[in-house]
Amino acid sequence: MPLIRLAKSELLKVYGPMSIVIKSGCVDIYGKVLCNNDKAIIHKARNYIIEATSDAEIDVTMVNDSQIQSVDESDPYRKKREIVAEIVQRGYKRIIVIGCVDCGKTSFVTMLFNAFLRNGNKPGVIDSDVGQADIGPPGYITLGVSESTILWTSALKPIAMRFIGDIKPQYYVQGTISKLKELAKLAENLDLNPLIVDTDGWIKDESGVLHKYSIINELKPDVVIIIGDELRGLFESTVSLAS
Repeated sequence: MPLIRLAKSELLKVYGPMSIVIKSGCVDIYGKVLCNNDKAIIHKARNYIIEATSDAEIDVTMVNDSQIQSVDESDPYRKKREIVAEIVQRGYKRIIVIGCVDCGKTSFVTMLFNAFLRNGNKPGVIDSDVGQADIGPPGYITLGVSESTILWTSALKPIAMRFIGDIKPQYYVQGTISKLKELAKLAENLDLNPLIVDTDGWIKDESGVLHKYSIINELKPDVVIIIGDELRGLFESTVSLAS
């Protein structure tokens, strides 16, 4: 079990599966702060950036597929933290996150949720990715909440689910939007603020882009987060963006 020492503000990227124990100091993982003797499990096929909020020592248990890497200066992590802070400061009430498959949408949603929760808000998340669902089962869109900060959206408590009928959103476009509106209305009735919508990764063809336009037009967000500069131009003329 290697013992890793981090200086304050130092970043480290870890790839699961592995477990970590904070032996001294404190670290921040997407807005969840862990301090002395706190533990975290990094699941297989997930990766996290750990930021030391003070000088810290981390005890790491690894297996064959585990990896630990330094964070390159070109990594967008710090830029994302700045965007999250700006969104919280502006007090946006409805936020949609758009991006391709495995491009960092859910980690950004996690950062947003934690930041708003630590700010004293009562955020809610709709997981509308029916193929790679985190909060509810595949084939459903799910509204989730938590009273404590999280490492990943799968830790959110599902409070309402809507069955879509398939793990491919292109087969149920109108049904998906209708159910999204139902959950958004429920979130409003429950005084969840803000509502953060994590979308699916269907974005590489015209139909996928039009589907995202439909979601934006129906939910009327205060801001749309675009993960990936290559997608920004597709939405720039019609919505308020942060990317």
